[in-house]
Amino acid sequence: MFVADNAPDPYGVGIAASFATAAQQLGLNIIGRGSWPALVGGNQSLPNLPAVSAFVRRIASTHPDGIFLAGFQGDPDVAPLIQGLRAAMPDVRLIGPDGFAAFPDLVRDVGPAVEGMLISQPQIAPSLLRGPGAQFVAQFGKQIGGTFYPATPYAAQAADVLLDAIARSNGTRASVTQALFATRVRNGITGSFAFTPTGDTTAGSVTIIRIERGKPVPVSAITPSASLRGGG
Repeated sequence: MFVADNAPDPYGVGIAASFATAAQQLGLNIIGRGSWPALVGGNQSLPNLPAVSAFVRRIASTHPDGIFLAGFQGDPDVAPLIQGLRAAMPDVRLIGPDGFAAFPDLVRDVGPAVEGMLISQPQIAPSLLRGPGAQFVAQFGKQIGGTFYPATPYAAQAADVLLDAIARSNGTRASVTQALFATRVRNGITGSFAFTPTGDTTAGSVTIIRIERGKPVPVSAITPSASLRGGG
């Protein structure tokens, strides 16, 4: 596995480091790491094509079976980078974080070379929700007469949690906060979860999306262990 990032951008650098650490914990061999080249021009709007080509050759020389691209879809270097990688290694597995989950922009900008790429999103896609989540998706979708953002069920769950905490409080801000931190959701819209002392939820599910025939298709929802998420 080769891990590439868009340094010095902190998002890409951080995601790359987390991915490499988790991959090694799972026994994957990281055969190379590097950063794709900076953009040309003071306004950083033009891809650095010669440097991108050189970076593609560097990656190809390591003969990876997978490449993790830690960056985001809007980077002008991304389209020529993915196109170059696909041309040099037609069968390599391309993987990206949620920075690439800009649909349909990703397919429009990159073209057929993005086919088969796997992209993660930090939530369960509506089509993969079960139980109360599936019921919400069906009922809300019927009410609005169409599809909605993947974060919509999470917004509904957040509203439900907040209203319940208010109902259990004495009406003061401190009491509502205390009730929120004490919340334990079982089989809710987005599953089961609680809150950590820092205010985060214990929900850690991620949807894996594959580009198929130019469309983003949610293929599975996974829940990494706390150690892989950096939570213990």
